[in-house]
Order: sequence, then C-alpha cells, then structure tokens
Amino acid sequence: MNLPLYPSKCILAIDPGSKLSGYVIYCKVTKDILDAGKIKNQELLIAAKFDTVIIETFDYMVQNAGLEVVDALIWIGRFFQHHKQKSVTLLYGRKAVKDRFGVKKDTDTVKLLKGKYNQLVKVTKDAWQALLLIHYHLDHYE
Repeated sequence: MNLPLYPSKCILAIDPGSKLSGYVIYCKVTKDILDAGKIKNQELLIAAKFDTVIIETFDYMVQNAGLEVVDALIWIGRFFQHHKQKSVTLLYGRKAVKDRFGVKKDTDTVKLLKGKYNQLVKVTKDAWQALLLIHYHLDHYE
C-alpha cells in the first residue's frame, strides 16, 4: 500500500473481507486514484488515519451467515474504530451501485467506470467496489 503524503486531502475506501480487503486511495485535490488493491486486513488497519474514510457494510443479513461474513463484520468494526476520530461513513454497497449507476450488478458498473478513469488499470477487480463507494460519497456527501 502506497500511503499519500497528505492523508487529509485523500479518501480511503474499504471493501472489507474476512482476511483481505479491497481499497482505493483517492485524492480529492487532483481527482486521481493514488493507489488501489487488495491487502491483508491487519496491514490496512495500521495504515495512516485518513480524514475521510468510507467502509462498505452489509445492507442485508441472512440467518445462516457463515463465518466469513461474521469475520468481515468484525473487520468493519475494527476499521471503524481505528478511524473513528475522523469522518467515517458506512455505506451499503448494493445501494451505492443502484443509486449511482442505476444498475443492480457490480460487474455492470465496471463498464461505466472505465469511461470515467483513464487510471482504471490501477484498480483491480478486488477494489472496484471501493471505487464505487468513493463515487457515491462524492455525489452525496461532498
């Protein structure tokens, strides 16, 4: 993970998983993607504290949630606690997809995002959802 010099001018978006999480670091000033990828949750937890952090959360829960879902929920809490003194937004991933692009599937958003960013080559499939969270945040909160 390449940390920016000025985290206060950047947004960190996290798509949490049970062991690994997708992330995007977006510069609000230059409107560039500075870094994106998928790393171990522990490494993301010790990353610099950003002023703006967006964490995907679940918008539904099934009764028979597996251990991976429970672990991801625990990591959402850990990321939230780590950044709590800053601006942390929890966003529902499916709502962000539907509201931002009017589509129901994450894969449909990739086609739309490719036209928006020439830097999309930096963003792996694991970080697309985090990039979508940034778009939704910028549309609704900034």
